[in-house]
Amino acid sequence: MLPRKYVGSTPEAARYIISEGLQPVPVQRGHKGPNRLEDKGWQDKTWTADDFRPGMNIGVHHANVAAVDRDCDEARALVGKFLPHTRMSGRRSEPRSHAWYRVEGDAPFLQLKGTTGKMIVELRYGHGKQTLVPPSRNPDHNDEPYVTYNEDTTVATVSAEELERGVRLTAACA
Repeated sequence: MLPRKYVGSTPEAARYIISEGLQPVPVQRGHKGPNRLEDKGWQDKTWTADDFRPGMNIGVHHANVAAVDRDCDEARALVGKFLPHTRMSGRRSEPRSHAWYRVEGDAPFLQLKGTTGKMIVELRYGHGKQTLVPPSRNPDHNDEPYVTYNEDTTVATVSAEELERGVRLTAACA
């Protein structure tokens, strides 16, 4: 699924992600997603481990796996309340912010915000969406490394309806 403990280099992480049947995405160091002119159309490309260099960031394309990104403390406090236990990742300071799920059916892409406009929780799923994974570093947080929280946990499979309901309940209760 996503790299367990530190996997070494970005090319090693890409090999692991591919071996799990997922699609790795090369991301330039200092960025959270593909954004260069040469990255145009990234979501339609098939990347190999040879496309990754040590030190660059790496994402997982959400073509066949979802990430629930809990962006606030209140949403992170609700882990396990509305969705099944699953593998998680995030920045070292927030290692349980991204929960990973295999999805049965078509889940929507959701960005649920509070009344102030601040993001509460995001459901990333579908063509053209991606999330950084280890050994990437977050440019918005002093180059803080991404880690896998519970590397021995399998990635849960949920229905699209259960996933959307859990994300909406998290936002409503956060």
